Amino acid sequence: MAIVNIYEGGMDIVEAETEVGTFLGQPLYRAAYSIVAGPNGATVQIPHSIVGLGLMVDVWAMLTNGVEQLHLPHVGGAGDVSLSFDATNVNVTSSGDYSGFAGGLVLFYTKA
Repeated sequence: MAIVNIYEGGMDIVEAETEVGTFLGQPLYRAAYSIVAGPNGATVQIPHSIVGLGLMVDVWAMLTNGVEQLHLPHVGGAGDVSLSFDATNVNVTSSGDYSGFAGGLVLFYTKA
């Protein structure tokens, strides 16, 4: 995956939207984003800017504090971390303090 690093509208896009194949006969897209700071018992919303989001096929996500690496979703440690998606955001929610963590996520999706 090529790293593009575009700064657009307050979000660090590590890789802009790229068509990478097909899924169930529809074009499959990939985009990658930074998680600047993890949540602290709340939800961090990361705008994905996907126009016409269809199906969120897969997501690769992780947080690190430089010592500990967490693949998301995560259960245990300082609390659980979950991921959810809506028409405008990727939502990273925790039951504990992960504000000292940062990371990234890669989305694989179709469009409606």
